[in-house]
Order: sequence, then C-alpha cells, then structure tokens
Amino acid sequence: MVLLVGVFVCVALFVLQTFHLRYVSLLWPVDILTIDYPAPSLQNEVFSLIDQIEPGNLDSNLRSFAAEYPNREFNSRQGELFALKVYDLLSEMGVAASIYPHAHWKQPSVIAKLPGQRESKVVIGCHLDSISLVPFTGSPGVDDNLSGVVTLLEAIRVLHQSSLDLVQTVEFHFYAAEEPGMKGSLEVLSNYSNVVAFLQQDMTGYIGTGTPHLGLVTDYASHSLSEYVKQLISTYCTVPYRETQCRRICSDHSAALLNGIPAVYVLESEVALSNPYIHSRKDTVDRLDISHMTEHVRLVVAFSTEIGMLQTLVSTKDQQFRFKLADLVILSATTDTLQFLTLCVILSGTIATLVLFLKSGSHKNTINYPIKISGVIGTKKYKYRGED
Repeated sequence: MVLLVGVFVCVALFVLQTFHLRYVSLLWPVDILTIDYPAPSLQNEVFSLIDQIEPGNLDSNLRSFAAEYPNREFNSRQGELFALKVYDLLSEMGVAASIYPHAHWKQPSVIAKLPGQRESKVVIGCHLDSISLVPFTGSPGVDDNLSGVVTLLEAIRVLHQSSLDLVQTVEFHFYAAEEPGMKGSLEVLSNYSNVVAFLQQDMTGYIGTGTPHLGLVTDYASHSLSEYVKQLISTYCTVPYRETQCRRICSDHSAALLNGIPAVYVLESEVALSNPYIHSRKDTVDRLDISHMTEHVRLVVAFSTEIGMLQTLVSTKDQQFRFKLADLVILSATTDTLQFLTLCVILSGTIATLVLFLKSGSHKNTINYPIKISGVIGTKKYKYRGED
C-alpha cells in the first residue's frame, strides 16, 4: 500500500511537471520551413577550402581539451571554463563571437558568426557538455562531444581565412547543456528566425571496426535538407553516407525542428554502429579516428559555403513534422530530472512515513510535555484521556 502511494505521487508529479512545460506543443505537428535547395555548384571554391584543412589541428585540440577539461558537466565549473575557453579561441582567431549566458546553470553557450549580406542564417551546431551515466566515475566525453567542438573550430578557421563573400550569415553554435535535455539549444533557438538550414555535429570521430561512413539521420530531419546533404557528402567527402534513424529526439537539431527550422543531423556512422563508450569514462581520445573527423570538417565547410553563397532561396510547402509522445516524456523528464526526483523522493517518503505512523497507532503513545515548575524547566509524563 505504501509503495503504491509513493508510485502515485511520482506519477502525479511527473504529469503536473510535463503539462506545465512549453514542450507540450510537441503533441501537435510542427511546420518546418521547406526550401528547394539546388544541386551543389561551387566545387572550385569548396575544394580549395578543403585543401586548407589541417588534421593536426583536430588532433592537438582534441588532446588538449581532453586533458584540461576531463569533465564538462553543464552545471560544473569545468563546464563553464571550457565554454569560456572556446570563446577565447574564437576571439584569438579574429572571429566575431559572443557568450550566451543561461540563468539556471553555469555553462554558457557560445555563438560564432561569419557575417553575410543578408539576415538569413545558416547554423551549424554542436554541444559543449559531457555526462556520465555512472556517478563519480568521470565523463571525459571525447567523442560526445569534444569531437564535434573541434570539428567546428577547424571549419571556422578555414572559412574565416577565406575570401568568401557570403550571402547568408553563417553561425556556429556551441550549445551548453545538451545532455540534460537540449536545454541550451532550446533556449537559444527559441529566439531565432530566418534560419534557412541547420546542421548538427555530435559525435564525429568513431568508426569502430566497420567500413567508414557518415550516418545521416532521416527520421528526425527536414526531408528537403536531408536530400541536399546527401548530395554534399557524395560530392565533397571521401566516404559514403548511410541513412539511419534516431527513433526519438537525439541531439540539438531536434530543438531546431521544434522551432520550425529545417535541420539535419550527421554523425560518425549509423546510430547502431556509433560509439558504444559514450556517457562513460571510456569515451577517450584513443578510440577516435582523426581522418574520419576530417570528413566531417569537409561536410561542414561544404554546407557553410554552398548554402551560405546561395543567391536565391525558394521555399515550398512546409513539411509537417510530428514528434512522438515519447519525446515529450523524455524531454520533460530530463529537463529538471534532479529536482523532479528529489521532490518525488521527499514527498513519497513523507507520505509513506505518515501512512506507517497512522497505521501503527504510535500517535497514541505516552509523550513528554515541557512544563515550568518553580522556575525550573522539566518534563512530566501525561497520557491521552481515555487511555489506561
């Protein structure tokens, strides 16, 4: 009986939390901007930029970050310092960068901008934080997601040093707090408009023992942008793509979709073949392949250049995207998990204790009342009336 009461309280709290959040909008279809992207046409420009990619930068940044910031949990001091480190590196490059602070946790998001002629934007995203599913064991998060961070940094370096006259403004977003439910990207992107394409880079370095390939997520994606990215990979990368599915919200591109932004997620492989060591102390540098990460840099450079240089963007009928009920549950449950669980445990324990107390009848036992006798505080035993 006591257990049932506790379960009931937890369920009631979860329902109340879930349906008071703005994520309840996931229960209705979201209209995703659909653009008819033309075939890639800037091969000379893009391949010239690809030739400037330095794999050694990927390796040195990866090792340096892993050694200096072995735990980047979103509400930790190290997580905060790592975000500031990324901001400093961007500033040293001469890139226009800004810090996006978040009120409810320490780690900020960081936004880098390559200005274009228009207000329309191309966004490439990654996340800064790491997590371990086993408490107190460390969360190096090298593949998830230092690999995405260094991928973007190298692409930014190459693009910033070029003489491209961008039409669209190209932004690179380093989001805080992806692991506890896309907190950072949801907050940042809720204030965005005029985004014509979004690419997420999350886990870019693991190839395991299989044939190297890129995983193109097709179930949580803009259909038109997915088809376009297939062309980019086939044109500019030296490994093929394979279609894969997340089957649920799985990275920051989901926050873009939630806000009606055409978005796609390309990771290191099919989801089923991706790094099995993420979210553990075994997600380390030695398991990653720098040449595979270079393929992701090639894609980011191509994506930024080809869409960033488009003079004409033709929109067609919006794609209606429907999230699953499970997405609402996952997102709501992970948004304030610690608070929810703490509240659940405290209230369940309180109710269970009260039930046991009343059931045992211990409230009828002899108790002590403090009384004052001749100026001295003492105690005297009394019984409830009617008791023997």
